[in-house]
Amino acid sequence: MSIFALIIVFGALLIIIVLYNLGSLSFVERMRDYATLRVLGIHKKKLRILTLIENLITTRVVLVKSF
Repeated sequence: MSIFALIIVFGALLIIIVLYNLGSLSFVERMRDYATLRVLGIHKKKLRILTLIENLITTRVVLVKSF
């Protein structure tokens, strides 16, 4: 029984590590995209609006899929 509990704990730890790494990679890629848009001449205000829209859409998709 303790072996199964150990496997479950390591599985949960692996899930947390993978999700953290994916989130970090996504954040870094997004920052690069925004830096590229900034170099192309898009103003900070428009980037903030773009970020807000992306976050709202992502949140909506996650909420719809969870229900």
